[in-house]
Amino acid sequence: MMRERIQRLNAAHGVRTTPASGYHETITRFYMRVICDYVANEEGMPDGDWALRVDRLLVRYGARDLPLRHYTKERLMSAEARLRWAEPHLRRID
Repeated sequence: MMRERIQRLNAAHGVRTTPASGYHETITRFYMRVICDYVANEEGMPDGDWALRVDRLLVRYGARDLPLRHYTKERLMSAEARLRWAEPHLRRID
């Protein structure tokens, strides 16, 4: 669903998906996995306090280079990683 919605939004803004631009499967799934793992494993957080959760998430995972801690730039920016999921090869997602 996320892939479809991002591609629909991109199309509405005239953004085409090519081997070098547009929708990126690995980056999308990487961040979805990081966020889902964070929410599922976070302890001591009151239910419903989403603003505090988002603040803590950004402090922990908000670095712009976060995916590059798990992938080389060459692998992450490859047409293959843009098209389909590429497993992290430098470091596991935890």
